[in-house]
Parts: sequence; C-alpha cells; structure tokens
Amino acid sequence: MKIAILVAGLPPLCNGGTEIATVALAKCASRKHEVHVIAATSEDGEYKIPGLKVHTVKTVKIPYIRALFIIPGAVQAIMKIKPDVIHAQGTQMALTAFVASKITRTPYIFYGRGEIYTKWFGKRFLSSILMNEADRIIAQTVDMAEEMGLYTFRNIEVIPNGIDVERFSNGAQAKSTYLKVAVAVGRARPEKNLACFVDAIKYLNNELGFKNAMGCIIGDGEQLPMLKKRAEGANIKFMGALNNTEIPMCLKSADILVNTSTSEGFPMAVLEAYAAGLPVVVPNICGMKEIVTNKVNGLLYEPGNYKACAMSILEIFNRPKMAEYFSKNNLERVKLYTWDKVVEKLYK
Repeated sequence: MKIAILVAGLPPLCNGGTEIATVALAKCASRKHEVHVIAATSEDGEYKIPGLKVHTVKTVKIPYIRALFIIPGAVQAIMKIKPDVIHAQGTQMALTAFVASKITRTPYIFYGRGEIYTKWFGKRFLSSILMNEADRIIAQTVDMAEEMGLYTFRNIEVIPNGIDVERFSNGAQAKSTYLKVAVAVGRARPEKNLACFVDAIKYLNNELGFKNAMGCIIGDGEQLPMLKKRAEGANIKFMGALNNTEIPMCLKSADILVNTSTSEGFPMAVLEAYAAGLPVVVPNICGMKEIVTNKVNGLLYEPGNYKACAMSILEIFNRPKMAEYFSKNNLERVKLYTWDKVVEKLYK
C-alpha cells in the first residue's frame, strides 16, 4: 500500500507529541508499505529524517491560517505521489486531505489528536464536514471518540498511540541519592499549563518544606520566559528541547513524570514514562483515566489544582514501595502500546 501522511510539522523544528509520533509511525509502517510524509514548516530548509520519504511544504506561522497555506503544496505533492490512502493527523491536516480527496478521488483517514478538545470559530461546521467525508474516523481514546461523536454519527474507531520501547532499553540511569526529581515534558503552550507544574514544585519546596524536590521541564515554547520568572525561588531546571536520543536518559534519571495539561489526546510523554519505568502524576481530564489507573500505575489529581498535584508528587516521593509498584506496572503496561499493533490496525 502507498500511504501519504499529512502532519503540521516534524522534529527537530516541531517536537510535539503528534510530530514525534508521526515519525515513529511512519518508520514502522515503512517496513510493509511505501510511506510518504508531507510536513508543513514556516522555517527555511527542509526536513531530512533518515529512512523516511519526506515532502516539505512551506507555510506561515499564524495558527489555523497556516492550515490554508499548506493546501496547494500538499495537494501538489499528493498528486505526484498518487497514494492509495491519505492519513491526516488532526483536523487542520484533514482539511488538506479533504481537498486532495476531492481532486484525486483518494480516500482519507481522519485521525484525531489532542487538538480535538480545543475550541475555535467554525469548529463544529468544519469538523462535521471533514469527518463525514473521511473514509475512516479514528480517535486515540474512548473519551476522544465521544468528543468527536459530537460532530458525526459515523462509526469512530479507537487506536491509541504507540511507543518504541527499544529506545529505553539501554540500561538504567543513575538517580540522585539526594534529590527527588519530577519531570514535565511538553512545549510551553497554554494548553500544557506548565505554570501549574511550576507552582506545584514551589509549593513542595516552600510551603511543604520538601527542599530536596527538584522539577525539570523538557521542551521549548513561547511561555518559557514567563515560566522562568514564575519559577524564581523554586528548585526548577529548564532543559529546553531535547532530541529523541536524550529523552530516554533524562526520564530514566528522574523519579516521576508529571502532566499538568488542560486537555490531552494520548500524550506520548506518558508512554515514554511507562517505557522508562516511571510513576506518573496526571490530571483527571479527557481520556487520561483510560491510560492511567489511579493508585495502580500512577495518581490522578484535580485538574489545575497545583496543591493537589504537589501532594500527589509528595505521596510518591515519600512512599518508595508505592513508587516501585507503579514502576513495575508501567513497564508491563507499555508492552500493550507497540507501533506494530498501531500500524496493523491503521493500514489494514
């Protein structure tokens, strides 16, 4: 089968969960299929990822508007590739897939990502058209399928993200004997709500007196200056954007992964934490409780409540046997999420 995957960006220019997942998915699918990735960029230069056929489409930086500027170049690439199916990563890419499908009569897959939960003008009208015209509609969780069901009466399949466990197989990393490290992974954007993470670590350090707790934030983004100012007086380290080879080592040297998002699809960072054997602390939002079972492989807390987040972190820090129990369960649970299984379901 010849497949064209549409995505809003790729590493290293875009290091979000969708972009990282797209690379892993495409590489896995390339073992059995001819896969072409069509990726947008507002930067100079082209994406060059070993082992992948990547077609770069130049666009603008303005959110949502950029999706319109992608269409001409992406459709031209699709007409040249002549795929059997077009796979659209999210609503914005589905708009391009819709146009290309009308021109080339190629079926397309609408694969929902975390942006399904965001609100924007015209969303109901456009989402309804794009889903109803798709050959298949796919969600990452049951909760996401219910959200997408607001825009269509069509059948919605559920296929979660996958993870390359081999990236995390190179032995254990040394953990600090003094510090207890909580790590957050994600671009510093409003929906990631990393201010909650910063406030939770400050609360641990100051009000709760847990001086040997340290927070690490992995990722770049427009809110970093604000977060660094907010973090003054707390033991927080900003790691910046790391490449895929650095993330496993960084996670394995930490004690907990913390998520503070206001909305999520199926966060890659949580799967990476599982592969690294980390307990997780996550807000009870969207489909998170489908991924994390409270007090089995992590703790769920009230969304946006930094004190509740801090108390959950503290509970795991203070209960090493609980942390070990969560860790063992996550190392087993991650085996359910392989890219081979995802590809088999996606491109059947």
